[in-house]
Amino acid sequence: MVSAYLKSMQNFILKRPKRLLGGIRMNDFKQKARELKDSQQYENAIELYEKVWETDKDKWVGYGLAFCYSKKAVPKLDEAIFFSKEVYRANPDFKINKDLLARILNDKYFRFISENITTEEANQLLDIVIYMGSIVEHAKETPLEFCSFRAIKAAKKHLKIKFPDKKVLEILLKLDTEKLSKDNYEQNINGRKMEIQSNYEHYYALKTAAYLALGKYEDCLLCCEEALNKIEVFHHDNDIWIKQRKAECLLNIGDGKQAEQILKELVLYKEGFFILSELAKVYIKLQEQEKALVAYCRALLTKEPYYKKVSVIEDFGGFLEELKLVEESQLHYNLAKKIREEKGWSTYKIEQKIKKKHDVSTNIMREIWLNKIYSINKVVEGKIYSIGGNGKNGFIEYSKERQFFLMKNIIGGNYINIGDKVKFVIVESFNKSKQIKSTEASYITKI
Repeated sequence: MVSAYLKSMQNFILKRPKRLLGGIRMNDFKQKARELKDSQQYENAIELYEKVWETDKDKWVGYGLAFCYSKKAVPKLDEAIFFSKEVYRANPDFKINKDLLARILNDKYFRFISENITTEEANQLLDIVIYMGSIVEHAKETPLEFCSFRAIKAAKKHLKIKFPDKKVLEILLKLDTEKLSKDNYEQNINGRKMEIQSNYEHYYALKTAAYLALGKYEDCLLCCEEALNKIEVFHHDNDIWIKQRKAECLLNIGDGKQAEQILKELVLYKEGFFILSELAKVYIKLQEQEKALVAYCRALLTKEPYYKKVSVIEDFGGFLEELKLVEESQLHYNLAKKIREEKGWSTYKIEQKIKKKHDVSTNIMREIWLNKIYSINKVVEGKIYSIGGNGKNGFIEYSKERQFFLMKNIIGGNYINIGDKVKFVIVESFNKSKQIKSTEASYITKI
């Protein structure tokens, strides 16, 4: 049905002299539609543009249609995308339309992303950004940077099981590092203000992870070096993660000694299970089995919850099996199965490795790991000399010497008092207040 407005326009144009009919009459429609668009009368402009579009697929007409549909009081973004894509297919170098298409895609898919999207929808967001990156460049006038990080954030949340590293890397390679935002921002998390990484820092964290996951070790090494040289202040332990990835790359290209040095330094700053387990793999490659055993046991005795360490428990079980320590290996496989069952995770693969069932507990396993450390390292006996730091640290006296300790280094979380007899191992550490390497007592247990 023809609207009253369009009918009046047709009558007006038809009354013009005959010599103005045909192409000139069509130009009248175009000019009037453009005037309506410019005066923000989008509904009326759409009617005229669509009349022209029936017989004239001019790029400016299609652009006008896409623009007006995207700017209506109630935008029709699907229609806007349709016309903009039609114009792009016929005129791939028409920059103003490509920029418009990117903005419409942003409005349709990225401005508001539901917390409950499906894995299919999360993958679709990545595909849309890849498409966007093929039509527009990374620039202030395009939403490519914003949409890229929004899509990757959704992927990290909804595609954890099979993270699409290849797609993420393809997206990141379309971004220009010199144009990325270097502004950090604050966010309230659990009632506390936290400074969040900039897109610039996040870019390197994501890119090094993607390169490593895809086995592109040389590219990953170069990216790690670039990040460590260019970023002055890191957030969210990104410097530690990037250094760890550097070590993994070095190990994979055959430089185990340098990988060992990097990881040993990292352990001083952050005794995380992920660093220690990686150090264990380095020692295995270097055929230093005792050091690998200690590194695995240290990894499993860290404070992180056991479900986060389930893959480390499985790996350690495999290493013990290689050492012909079958009984201990089976204990670890059974523990991994138990943790997986408690979390509702698949147990199929681990069940294939279990030859003998054991009723295991983390308390029993903790004793095994601790005794393994004690059997390989020098064990020192002493007594608690003092407790300070609001109960967070103190000194142990032994052989007329005193050794600093942190309360978190007490195994099992048992509280201790001044005068209690203990045994412990002395490990290398880093004094953050003095910014120097030091030592501390660790793996402390009461005698």
